[in-house]
Order: sequence, then C-alpha cells, then structure tokens
Amino acid sequence: MNNTIDVICQHCRDGSIIPFKIRLQDDEQVYQTYNIRSYKETSAPKVTLPNEAIVTSNIKRFDCTIEVFGVVKRVVLHYNKSQTTWNIYY
Repeated sequence: MNNTIDVICQHCRDGSIIPFKIRLQDDEQVYQTYNIRSYKETSAPKVTLPNEAIVTSNIKRFDCTIEVFGVVKRVVLHYNKSQTTWNIYY
C-alpha cells in the first residue's frame, strides 16, 4: 500500500512544522482534502551521547485529528526530512 500523501504545512523559522491540510485518494481514486483539526508532534527527542554527539531522527511524527463526513478520526503523519515526503497511517 502506498501511503504517501500531499500535505499543506507551514515551516517555521525555529524548525518546527505545522500541518494544516492533507489530500489523499479515496477508493475511487478521487482526491479528497481534509483540514487538520488538531495535531501534536510526537517525534523522538534529540539524544546526546556520552561523547557529546547529538543524535536525531529524520522522521517527524504528528498525531492528528481530521473530520471525515462529520466523524472525527485520528491519523498519524510522518514527515521524512531526508526524502521530503509525507506518509499517513490510520
């Protein structure tokens, strides 16, 4: 299953990302757009090793809620910084 999607987001000067809308294809291959009602970034924090090297992940994870036909649903978005792609998980 290809779970790559389109996301409209804001990249802030402090490096944070705010997702606003997602666009994905339904069962009939028609694109649907959904507003993100709320989100929370749940990415792994930076880790400092004993040799003072800082380790971070290339993946930013967002727990989001969207509304689909009046029903609030929870989705998880992953932003891969190295590939600049967004993926969705239900």
